[in-house]
Amino acid sequence: MHFKNRSAKLFFILTSGLAVLTFVLQLLSLILFYDANIGYYKSGAVLPLISGILFAVSVVAAIAASFVLADRSESVSPIPESLKYTALIPAAVILIVTLISVIGGKNGFLTLDLLTIISAIAATGFFASFPLSKQPSIVTAVCGIGLILWLALIWLDSYTDFSVTMNSPDKLYFHFACVGAALLAIAELRASYGIARARNYYCYISISVLTLTSGALVPVIGNLFGAYEYNPTILESAALSAILAYAVIRLVSLCCTIDTDSTAEPVNANESAEDTAKDANEEQI
Repeated sequence: MHFKNRSAKLFFILTSGLAVLTFVLQLLSLILFYDANIGYYKSGAVLPLISGILFAVSVVAAIAASFVLADRSESVSPIPESLKYTALIPAAVILIVTLISVIGGKNGFLTLDLLTIISAIAATGFFASFPLSKQPSIVTAVCGIGLILWLALIWLDSYTDFSVTMNSPDKLYFHFACVGAALLAIAELRASYGIARARNYYCYISISVLTLTSGALVPVIGNLFGAYEYNPTILESAALSAILAYAVIRLVSLCCTIDTDSTAEPVNANESAEDTAKDANEEQI
């Protein structure tokens, strides 16, 4: 694996570095200073404030870097064939998580449950279309809209959950993660139809990685460390973490060239040698 160019290398290092640094600081803040009884960080704790400022600065820096480093006219290709099957990870997790939430009676409204299931099926179809369909179709567009609808529904469910205070940091970061995942869906739709441009795609993918890291992965890992007594969006955070995994893989494919076929070069060399021998024989004749 090697970087496609210097700009891609700088963007990859910047986005990855900021995401890792933000993840570490926010996870430490959650484990060390989070009070699960009130849903806030402990009064006077400095690290949560620093991690919040770093998150905001990271998003601004990543957006600025996408405009500075990316070529405005450069197009973005769909995900490479060798990585397409990784899209089945978020596809499966989204559907499983939604079914568990609905069966558990989390929402309590039949209409909302049905709409959530339908949109989750569409979201599953969107990611599954990458490895299973060679060309995008109207189904791809409809499923992409379904993914955005599913994100809007889980955002709405979190927003209207009054068991968690409105300005809870967990709720705010989760909402940011939903927006970041929606931007990724838009970017992938545009890439599928060949109309994505590098500058916009760099911007969307960087926001997606940073917001999903903070709003989805941190709560999931923090829950494993026992930071929460109750987190109403933990299942949805797990699904968003699966989307994060895809976003990271997509970031790698955007910035790096991955050599997956080690036998291609020797085969081509043999064919070239055979062609040379044939040409020499023909000249002798």
